Amino acid sequence: MSATSGSMYKALALVLALGSVAFAQKHAKRAAPPKDVKPVVYEGVRYVASHRMSIGGTTSSGSGYVEAWDVKKKKKIWEAKLYETANEPEKEQDVQNVFITTIRVEGTKLIVINERKQTFEVDLASHEVSQR
Repeated sequence: MSATSGSMYKALALVLALGSVAFAQKHAKRAAPPKDVKPVVYEGVRYVASHRMSIGGTTSSGSGYVEAWDVKKKKKIWEAKLYETANEPEKEQDVQNVFITTIRVEGTKLIVINERKQTFEVDLASHEVSQR
């Protein structure tokens, strides 16, 4: 290989590498979900966000849950399903997931907000879920 063809080969490799990076950035699937939604501890109970996937046959869905854990016993007390998102099979699954972003206690309610800015209230006594 001559010096000229070696330089052309390196230049071509550089162009291809830069093009691959640009393509990957343009077609990135989605931003990463919130890594750590801070659990809330209230009256000896730790409330935690949980995201679950269900796959059955040709369909899949994602669900947002909250779990209540006894702080002293380190045991799950209850859980509540807040929402479910049905995924369209022809679309990338990860771009359809909806993650919980915020948990807080207001009075006798656990307030949970997801990426779509949907707000859910969970009654701390009955565990009933309602959407604001």
